[in-house]
Amino acid sequence: MHCPACATKYDLYVRNYTERKGMAATFRGWALRNLLGELAAAGAKLNDAKQSLATFASAQFGDHWQAYFAGKTKKAIWSELTESGKCYPSLKTFYTQTRKSGLEHILTEYFSYQGLPKVVRILGLSPQSELARQLEETEHLESELKEMDGNVREHALG
Repeated sequence: MHCPACATKYDLYVRNYTERKGMAATFRGWALRNLLGELAAAGAKLNDAKQSLATFASAQFGDHWQAYFAGKTKKAIWSELTESGKCYPSLKTFYTQTRKSGLEHILTEYFSYQGLPKVVRILGLSPQSELARQLEETEHLESELKEMDGNVREHALG
C-alpha cells in the first residue's frame, strides 16, 4: 500500500485455503484494520472455546471413556470409533497407531475439538447434556468466524 492515508486504514490480509479437489490456494488482499481486528478477536474467542471445551470434556468424561473401551479388542474399538470403517483411520492404520502410541493415547486424542462429536455419539450423551450444549455453541462460533472471514474477503481490495 503506497498511499500514506490508506496505509493507516488497511492491512494486508492473507488466507490459505483449500479449493475443490484439495488444491491449496492463497488469498491476498487489503482489508480494513477494524475488520481484521474483529476477525482476530473472533478467532481467539473460538480457540479459547475449543480449548475450554476439550478440557471440560476430558475432566468430565475421560475416565468413563477409558472404562467404556476397557476389555474390548482393538478391532472392536476401531469399529466403534470409525462406525465399522466408514471414516478414518483404516484398520491397518489404527493398528499401526496403537502400536506406536498406545491405545490409551489414541483414545485420549478424541478429547480434542474435532473428536468430541464421536465422544458424544459413542457415550450416548443426550443432546441436552452440558457437553453437547457447549459443542453446539462452539460450532456456532465457528460458523460466525467463517462468515466474518467471508465478509473480510468480500470487502478486501486486491
